[in-house]
This record gives sequence, structure tokens and C-alpha cells, in this order.
Amino acid sequence: MLFLLIYKNSSSTSTNRCAERLFQQRGDENKPPLNTTRMSTDLKKETPTRMKDIMAYSAGDGVTSVLLNSILNFAMLFYTQVIGLDATLAGLAISISIFWDAITDPIMGHISDNTRSRWGKRHPYMLLGGILSLFFFTLLWLVPDGMESEYAIFAWLMGFNLLMRTGMTIFLVPYNALGFEICTDYDGRSKIQGVRFAFGMAINILTAFSWVLFFPDNADGEIKATAEAGNYTSLIIACVVVGLLLLAIVMFATRKYAIDSRNESRDNGGIANMFKEIAHTLKDPLLRMVYIMTIVGITSAAFVGSVQIYVYEFFMEFTSVEKTIVHSSTMVAFAVGSLVGSALAKRIEKKGAILAGISLGLIGNILLCILFVGGIVSKDFAPFELFGMESSGGMLTFMGFHDLFWLGVGTMIPTSFAMVADVSEIGKIRTGKLRDGSYSAMLSFVFKASQSLGVFFSGFVLTQMGFEAAQESYSMETMEKVTMVGFLSAAIFAAIAIIPVLKYPITRKYLERIRAGEITDI
Repeated sequence: MLFLLIYKNSSSTSTNRCAERLFQQRGDENKPPLNTTRMSTDLKKETPTRMKDIMAYSAGDGVTSVLLNSILNFAMLFYTQVIGLDATLAGLAISISIFWDAITDPIMGHISDNTRSRWGKRHPYMLLGGILSLFFFTLLWLVPDGMESEYAIFAWLMGFNLLMRTGMTIFLVPYNALGFEICTDYDGRSKIQGVRFAFGMAINILTAFSWVLFFPDNADGEIKATAEAGNYTSLIIACVVVGLLLLAIVMFATRKYAIDSRNESRDNGGIANMFKEIAHTLKDPLLRMVYIMTIVGITSAAFVGSVQIYVYEFFMEFTSVEKTIVHSSTMVAFAVGSLVGSALAKRIEKKGAILAGISLGLIGNILLCILFVGGIVSKDFAPFELFGMESSGGMLTFMGFHDLFWLGVGTMIPTSFAMVADVSEIGKIRTGKLRDGSYSAMLSFVFKASQSLGVFFSGFVLTQMGFEAAQESYSMETMEKVTMVGFLSAAIFAAIAIIPVLKYPITRKYLERIRAGEITDI
């Protein structure tokens, strides 16, 4: 791949010079002198983390995944079909809660970093946040029978959604920071993020079976399963039980990483100091590079994720079974990419893994547009029957190139999280202060803001392409435009990330030199 060839031909010497210039440009006049003795002992240690510890940590991603997927997939149906809330109000309540979730992340990062307790900085909040999330998730669905006012129902949905999202912030931000601290070696950071994202995606795939388990079609077909309140009760109970089990696993199995922090120095600047911390993180040139990579990558993924269902429905005209197969395959591709990314990072560095992910995304989306929008391959190409189901080689071809994009996204996102852990360590060496919570909180904010941007952009594009509400069919010309603009725009977004990736200077060898005290002007 062209981008990998460019990367492999770059000399390590020029990379190191680039990194040194970046640190010199930072010009932090207040930085303390580096404690090279401490670097050569504490920070230089790279103890590989056991896979069972990584798997136990990854269970925590399932706590939020099982709740969020249930909300995203079924809350709108519940409030509109069972409770009778206007769809616009239901969507508004959920959107407001997502925005609230994003802006509270930096606050939680500051609180976690400055906590002093015998149980460490992360675990007390993870336990509290996990329990609160599950509690308010349950109340979200328990709308009182006597509540008839539409605005009262709206307030109930938004209020408990905000409380549940607050609980998730309390859990998730320290959880992200804990991952930085569990794996302190360069390659291990890629591995833990890859396994974690793969585990979360596996939970996403399992939630697809909720339709079969909790919303089976009625025998007479007169009442839709999603209109029966009792079906949601079963779903809630299952989600809470699974969530509690996963929370117990991550809390118990990672308890050895809860280090007593009572003797550490504390920041007493309060909220004002929190904003200084945010400004400090944004001044870091390395962190800005990672954030830019994340913004363009997540925006691209969110954009395709929002548009692809329209492509399945109106352009490819997939059957229900085909849509299930193709959509599920994208989740599998993402999970595989998450695991492959850590292996690639070990062989060709993290920036090499990111470039590989970008290349896969570009190839998948561009070839998909050429083949299908260009009329070279049609959906009905090479029809066949398998296990009594009619399908086609066209569907398989579409799925293959479509999955290449999601394989690339799965490679990029966990690797970018691992990069933040490296940058956070360098920040600790430079200042003597641990900011894992603040760094992970800002990354979480960027992640969610990028998702919102991608969803908004997809809606704008659909409107410009001629989509109207409640319309049952569209011309092939309109759908060709949607497919081409949607998938090629995502490719362009991904291509933009090449610029900061090529400039990103941190490699395994460079980090080792910093830890050894060979580079002090950082």
C-alpha cells in the first residue's frame, strides 16, 4: 500500500528529529527538571500484561455497550409505540443526553486524576458509576401508569437519560484511564485497546439477537411485538443482569491495579484549574495530532454508519435476511480489525497500523462505488440459493468491500486510544504529573463530538440528495448519488487523517530513549 511504503521508507533518525522539534516548539517554561533516575526505574519498566487481565478489563466495555445498544435500538420504539410519545420529542431527549455525556467527560477526568483514596483513583468511581448507570437505566423504562402528559413523559425520558449518562461518565472516564495504567508497555497498549474494542463489538453483535429473544412475532400477527410492554421488561432484566455480571468481573479482576493514592500531591485549583488542565492538554502537539486522527476517523465511521442503512434498503434493495447478514458482518469486521491493529502496531509501529487502516477504508469504499455505482456489478449478479435462502454474488461482493472499510476503522480507532496512552506517559515524564484521566476524558469528548458531527453531516447530505420524510421509494439516480457521495465522502475524511499520521513522530525506539533519559528536552 502506498501509504505504508511512504512510512516504511521514512528513517528513524528523521522521525526523532521531528519529535524533538515538536517538543522544543511547545516551549513550556514552567516544566520541572526531569528526574532521569526515576525514569530509568519506574517508567522504563515494561511488564507485559497477562491476557486474562486484559480480557477481564475488557469486560468493562460490555457494561456500557449493553446499556447503550439497548437505548439506541429500543428506547425510541418503547417511548413512541408503547408510551405514545411524539418521535421528535423522544429523539430530542436522547440527543440532549448525548451532548450532556460529552461535556461532562473533561470534568470527570479532572476529578479522577485528583482523587486520593486507599482504593486508588479509578475503581471507586467505576463502581459508583456502574451501579448508577444500571439503576437509572432501569428507571428509564418504568414510566408511571398515571403519567399522561406528553411533556411529563418527555421530562421523565430526558431526566433519567441524563442521570444514566452521568453514571456512564463516572464509570467510563476512569475506566479508560485504568486501561492506560494496566498496560504500560508500548505494544501492550495497542493490545489492550484492541481486545477491549473487539469485546465491546462482540456485545453489539449479541444485542442483535434481542429481536429474536425478546420481540418474537405474534402468532396472529395483529400486534407488533415492539408494542407490548412486557417484552421490554424481559429486555431490561436481561440487560441489568448482564451489566452487573460484567461490572463485577472488571471490578474484581482489576482490583490489584487499584493503587493507594493518599500520599500523592493534590491539585487545589478546583474548576479553574480544570480548565487549565484542558488547555494544557490541547497545547500538546502530539495529542492534537492524535485528536485530529480520531476526529476524521470517527466522523467517517459515523457518516457511513448513518448512510449505509439507506444504501442497504433503497440502492441494493437487500432482503431482511441480507440486511442482517451484511450489517452483522460490519461488526465482525470491526472486531477483527481491532485485534489485527495491535498485531500490526507491533510489526510496523502504531502510525503504520493507522495508515494500514486508512488504506483499507479507501480501497473498500472507492472500489465499492466503482463497481456498483459504475454499473459494473449489480445486486443480482450471480444469483444462488443457500439453505433455502435466495442471495447473489452481488451481495457478497458488496459485503466484502463494505467490510474492508469497517476492518480499517476497527484498526484505526483502538490504535488511536493506545497512542494517547503513549502521549500521556511522555507528559508525565515531562511534568512529573499523571494526567491519564484528563487525557482519556478529552479523547472521549472528541470521540462523541465526532460521532455527532458524522450523524449531522449524513442528515445534511441525505437532505441535499432529495430524501424526504416518510417517502417509501426513491429513484435509482437519487440512490446512486447517495451511495457515491456517502461512501466517497467517508473515504475523503479518512484520507485527511494521513497528514497528521505521517507527522506523528513517536515510535517504540523514541519512547525507549525518553524513558532511558537519553532525551531530556521534552
